[in-house]
Order: sequence, then structure tokens, then C-alpha cells
Amino acid sequence: MTAKLDAFFAWALLVLAALQGGSAFLHFEAMVAEEAAGAHREPALWWLSGGLILGFAAVLNLLRLRIGPRAPALLRLCLAADVLLFTMILGLFALHSEFLWPLRLPMLAVSGVEAACAWSAVRRLPPLPAGTGVWKPPAGTLGKLDFLCAATILLIEIGHVLFVFRYYQPLVHPAAIGAAKEPAFWWVAGGVAYWFGGGLNLVRIRHGAGVPALVRACLAVNVFMLAYVSGLLLVNPWFILWARGPLALCLIAEIGFSVRELIRRDDVVLAPGPAT
Repeated sequence: MTAKLDAFFAWALLVLAALQGGSAFLHFEAMVAEEAAGAHREPALWWLSGGLILGFAAVLNLLRLRIGPRAPALLRLCLAADVLLFTMILGLFALHSEFLWPLRLPMLAVSGVEAACAWSAVRRLPPLPAGTGVWKPPAGTLGKLDFLCAATILLIEIGHVLFVFRYYQPLVHPAAIGAAKEPAFWWVAGGVAYWFGGGLNLVRIRHGAGVPALVRACLAVNVFMLAYVSGLLLVNPWFILWARGPLALCLIAEIGFSVRELIRRDDVVLAPGPAT
């Protein structure tokens, strides 16, 4: 597939992300269910997380096209994200095939195409040398703290996904129709979207020094993630605060590390050369 067609599908994924997020206003009478408690206060907000997961996958694919093999870990993350996204949309069809199919069928097709493109890019990569993956902490105290914050985001969101079995029972209410049939699914989607964001921070730590576009994209993703979790804390402040509080702090730290990396690069670029 040509790069232009690949880019077209990546941008199409971003458009579908906007449509998914915007559709929350059509399928929920209120964005916040004031009379509900706990997780059931937030179904419309978790529906918006479907837009996040699509949007983050689109960003990863656009970065893959721009950066390519300069950041091998990014290509692998992109493939994992596309496969996860395709699997989740396929799961939606299995759960609720008649609902929103004009939007979800293009999602399924586009995510499948992007997964195939990412697989093709990963196949061309040389074998990964031992000890060079994203899970090796960098040198220096700040580098290790940056790595710890990114890894903590992943760990918190793995726990978040697993806690669906506690906060949403039954996972699918047999009597529900429309959007009310899927809140547990979108709870999981929110956690998976943050997996993409945490993974992108680990890729930035490994490859960001030589790829400023990666750092800028990571900064934008961190800002989006912080805005989203801040919104959840505002509308439902005491619900799973034990997870959302540390998550917000880690995201603030990652924003700071991303900005620091951009400033350091600018300092290097603008530094005068040796006198002649």
C-alpha cells in the first residue's frame, strides 16, 4: 500500500474518533447521571473514551508514517494498538451488531487496514538487540523518574481495566438497549486508551532525543489524558480516587518531562558553535 493511502486511512481514523466522541451527545440525555453513584454516574464520559482510543491510535499511525524506522519501538506499539483496536471493535459487533453499525463498520475496516500496514512496517525491522527495548530504564535520576511515571500509568490502567468486574455488574445488562448496553465495554476502552498513552511515553523516553515530532505528539497526548482524568475527578471526585489521583500526578510529571525534553533540544539547536 502506498504511503499516501496509508496516511488517508490514518486521518480517517482521526475523523472517526471525533464522530465517536460527538455521538455521546446523541445517545445520552445527560453527560453526567446526577442521580447515580460510582461508575454508573459516568457512562457518557466513558463513551467519550471510545473517541480517545481511536484518536490515540490515529496519532500513533501518523507518527509511524512520519518517523518510521527511526523509532522501532513506536512501530511495535502502533501494531499492538491497531490490533487491540480492531479486536475491540470486532467485540462490539459481536455484542451489539445492530447498534451504530454505519459508524462502526468503517471503524472496523480502517483499523484493520492500519493494523496490516503496521504489521508490514514491523516485519521490515531488524531483530531487536538485547537490552535496547523500552523496558530498560534510562540513566540518571530524572530519567528513571520519567520511566517510573510512564510505567505507573500503564500499571494503574491495567488495574482499571480489571476492576470492570467489580464496578460493572452485570457486564452486559440483558434488558438494556442502545448505548445503555455497552458501559462496561467503554470502561475497558478508557483503560486501553491510557495503555497507548503510557506506551507512547516509554517510546519517547527511548527514542525522543533524536525525534522531536515524537516528543511533541507525546506532550499533546499527555495533555489530553490529563484533561480527561481531570474531568472525571471534577464530576465524580471521590470515585476510585486512589487510582485517579496518582494517575493525574503521573500525567503532570510526564507533561513536565516532555516539555523539558523539548526545551533541552532547543537549547542544543540554538547553542553557538565553536569559535573559528
